[in-house]
Amino acid sequence: MPVEKINLRTTLVLTRDDKFILLPNSLLTKQKIVNWTHSKNISRFEVDVSVARSSDVELTMKLIKEAGLEQKDVLKDPDPFVRLNNFGTSSLDFTLYFWVNNVFRVENTKSAIRVILYKKLKENNINIPFPQHVLHVEKENIEDVTKE
Repeated sequence: MPVEKINLRTTLVLTRDDKFILLPNSLLTKQKIVNWTHSKNISRFEVDVSVARSSDVELTMKLIKEAGLEQKDVLKDPDPFVRLNNFGTSSLDFTLYFWVNNVFRVENTKSAIRVILYKKLKENNINIPFPQHVLHVEKENIEDVTKE
């Protein structure tokens, strides 16, 4: 958040959502502050995606990285990379890690990556799973519930 104005007791900062926050200076001096771009103008971000367990892992990772590289705001250096982070209940869970200069508009960048990625996955018949639950209901239990 860029600092807009520092006063004796408060500091005015602008958020990534173009909203102003008035912070008491005591918060800034007594609590941990995260500065994404203190020493550099770039910062790393992530986009998560889950695909069906039957998906080709290497192809999926290739498509995810391509989606990142095709988005104009994603920096080519450092090179974006993809990790298979988890085996979900009904999915393989991946994360694209990438760097941008414009940290204040990164949510737009993430959205654009997701749109590109969705098209790539669809073109390659890779499905994004939806949660599935199997319920086993015994007839006698249903009758008991309806009597109450």
